[in-house]
Amino acid sequence: MISLDRISSAEAPLERLAAIFSSDPDFLETTEGARAFSVDDVARYLANEAELGAEAYALTSGAGTIVGVVTLLPRHPREPHPWIGLLLVDAGLRGRGLGTQAADLAEGTLRARGSTTVRLGVHHRTPRARAFWEGRGYRAVDERKTAEGRPVTVYHKHLR
Repeated sequence: MISLDRISSAEAPLERLAAIFSSDPDFLETTEGARAFSVDDVARYLANEAELGAEAYALTSGAGTIVGVVTLLPRHPREPHPWIGLLLVDAGLRGRGLGTQAADLAEGTLRARGSTTVRLGVHHRTPRARAFWEGRGYRAVDERKTAEGRPVTVYHKHLR
């Protein structure tokens, strides 16, 4: 079992998060040609997310090891839906159900706050992510571009 533990950009375990960000070739594919994330890159990423109002969470195993990261945007600045901004599990730990547990926790956190829907964006270059979210009942509702001009599909789900 894993838990969501809120972190701030000031107190984030940046070295571990940099290793997690760097472990996933699919995630790296969505960045501007990065081969790895440095501690400074992760600090900037978390600070940018915080500026948008996102909350950052470490995914922590029962043994206290950080196995991933989730960011939640309780209220999107341009629409009435909360968003899962990022859900990333250490690529070396794939296939153990951690992504499913993390998604359950993220959705449960939003549901406990009264949210009845959630959205997220999936980069076109990440077919595994598409399959994961579609398998969880998310449906494509829009096509957009990121601030960097990369195409993403916006997915929507009703929380029960």
